Amino acid sequence: MTKKYSFLIFCLFLTTFIFSQSPSSTEKEITLSGKVIDEATKQPLEYATIILKNTKTQKISGGITDANGLFNIQTPVGNYAISIEFISFKAIKIPAQNYNANKNLGTFQLKDDTNSLDEVVIIAEKTTVDIRLDKKVFNIGKDLSIRGGNASDVLGNVPSVQVDVEGNVSLRGNDNVTILIDGRPSALVGINGAEALRQIPAEAIERVEVITSPSARYDAEGTAGILNIILRKNQLKGFNGSMQFDLGIPERYGSALNFNLRSKKWNFFTNTGFRYNAVPGNAFNSNIDLTQTRENAKVEDTRKFDRLGRSLFTSFGTEYSINNNSSIIANIIYNVGNDDDVNTNVINRFDTAGNINQTGTRIQNESEDEKRVQYTIDYVNNFNDKGKKLSASLQFSSEKEEGLSNISETETSQNILNDLERVLQNQNEDNVLLQIDYVHPVGENIQYEAGYRGNYRNIFNDFYFEERERNSQMVLLYLIQV
Repeated sequence: MTKKYSFLIFCLFLTTFIFSQSPSSTEKEITLSGKVIDEATKQPLEYATIILKNTKTQKISGGITDANGLFNIQTPVGNYAISIEFISFKAIKIPAQNYNANKNLGTFQLKDDTNSLDEVVIIAEKTTVDIRLDKKVFNIGKDLSIRGGNASDVLGNVPSVQVDVEGNVSLRGNDNVTILIDGRPSALVGINGAEALRQIPAEAIERVEVITSPSARYDAEGTAGILNIILRKNQLKGFNGSMQFDLGIPERYGSALNFNLRSKKWNFFTNTGFRYNAVPGNAFNSNIDLTQTRENAKVEDTRKFDRLGRSLFTSFGTEYSINNNSSIIANIIYNVGNDDDVNTNVINRFDTAGNINQTGTRIQNESEDEKRVQYTIDYVNNFNDKGKKLSASLQFSSEKEEGLSNISETETSQNILNDLERVLQNQNEDNVLLQIDYVHPVGENIQYEAGYRGNYRNIFNDFYFEERERNSQMVLLYLIQV
C-alpha cells in the first residue's frame, strides 16, 4: 500500500515538472507591424504611439514609429485593444480581438484634430543661415536683439550688411543696394528706403535673402547686390496666433499681432504691428589737412540725432492650395507712419596752431508723413523640392510722402545767424508690376531661368525751397517735377 502511494506521488510530481518545463501558449510572442501617415500630406509620422491593452490582464504595452512611420511590436499572443495616437491628431482605435500570429495591421491615416486643447506644443525659433546656389538665406528667429525693432534692426544683424546711424543700408561697403519685399520692388521700401525700413516691424519678417550675384530676373543691373525681405505667412494648421507687447528705454512702445487660420485648402493670415520709437544717436567726424597749408587745417563735426517715429503696419492675406505643390496667394499691405527728427551739427574749424577759427551750429528739424498700400496676387508652383519653380505675380502699389524741413545755421562764436532754409516736398508714386519667372536647376552648380517682367511707374514730385541768407534778400524756389 505504501508503495502504491509512493508511486502515485512520484507520477504527480513528474507530471507537474513536465508541464512546468513546457512553454505555455500564452507566452508565445508574435509581431504586430504597420505604418502611420498624415492623411492630408501623406507624409510618415515619426514618434506616433501604438498602445496595446491586454483585455484579460489589463497590462499596457506598445511602441512608437520610426522616421518612415513604421512600427514593429513584439508581444505575447492574446486579446488586445489597440490605439494609434499622435499629438494634435485624432486617435484611431481598433476594437479588442485575439492575435495568435504575426500580423501586418496595414497603414493608418491620422486626421488633424483642430479642436484638441489637451496638448501644448512649444516651437523654438532661432536664426539660421542657409547657403544656396544663388544666394544666402538668413532665417530670422526670436533674437532678443531685434525684439520690438524694425527692418533696419534686422538687416543690421545680417552678416555683410551694414546700417549706419541714419538708417542707410550698404552691402559689403557699397550702398548701391536694391531692396525687395517678397522678391519684388515694393512701396513698402518706398522712395526713401531708410525711412521706410523703420516702418516695418521686425516680427513681420521671416527671412532675409542676400543675393550678391543676381540674375536678370531681379532687374539689378549696376547694383552691389540685392536684399530680399520675406514677410511671414504662417503655415501652421488650425488656428494659431501670437500677441507681443514691448516697452523699452530709450522710449520705445510697440505691439505685434500674428494670426493665421489654416484648413486643408485655405490659409488666412495677418501681421499687424504698431511702433512708437524715440531713437537718439550721435556721430563724430574729424578731418585733418596733412599738408598744413589750408586756413582750416582741421575740421571737427559732432552730430546729435533725436528721432521720433510712429508707424502702423498691417498685412492681410489668403492662400488657396490647388494641390500639394501649387497655390494662389492674395495679399493687401497697408503702412502709415510719421517721423519727427532733430539733427544738430556742431562744426569746429582749427588753424595750423590748433586754435579755433570758427564754430558753427546747424540744426535741422524734419517732419515726414508716409502712407503706403500694396495689392498683390501670386501664383506659385513648386514642381519639386530641388528648386524647380514657376511663379507669376501681379502687383499694384501706391506711396505718398509729405515732408517739411526747417534748417538754421548759426556762427556760434559770434552769435550770428548765417542762414535759414525751409523745404517742403511731396512725392507720389504708383507702380504696376507683372512678373513671370521659371527656374530649373540642373545638378548642384547650374540653374536655368526664364521669364517676363513688365513695370509701369507714375512718379510725381512737388518741391518748394525757401532760403534767407545773412545780409541778403529772401530767395524762393518752387519746382514741380512730373
